[in-house]
Amino acid sequence: MLSLSVTSKAQWAVIDPTNLAQGIVNSANEIVQTSTTAQNM
Repeated sequence: MLSLSVTSKAQWAVIDPTNLAQGIVNSANEIVQTSTTAQNM
C-alpha cells in the first residue's frame, strides 16, 4: 500500500526524498518482521 502512494507521488513529479526513504525503510522493516515471524514458526 505504501509503495503505491510513493509511486503515485512520483508520477506527479513531486518527489519527497524523505518520504521515499521512509517508505523504503518501512518496506525493509516489514520484510525483516515477516522473515523473523517465519523463522519463529
